Amino acid sequence: MSKYQYGNILIVTHGGTIGDLLRQLFTEKVIDHKTEPSSGARYIDILECSVTTIKKSDDKYELLKLEDISHLSIPLT
Repeated sequence: MSKYQYGNILIVTHGGTIGDLLRQLFTEKVIDHKTEPSSGARYIDILECSVTTIKKSDDKYELLKLEDISHLSIPLT
C-alpha cells in the first residue's frame, strides 16, 4: 500500500472475495449482511460483473459504489 499511496489500485476478483473484504472494512450499518439459513454464515451478496469502489483516506475507508453494473448497459436500437 505504501508504494501506491498516491495512486489508484484495481483489484479484480470473485464476488465472494469482494464480500469478505467489505465485511472486514464496513459494518452492517453501511452494507447489508445476509445470513445463509442452513449454516448461519454471514455474507454480502455481490452481483456478477459489478464494480465496487472504495476510497481510502489515511486510515478510513469510504464506500463510493457498491455493485455498480451501469457499464453493462447495452443500448437497444
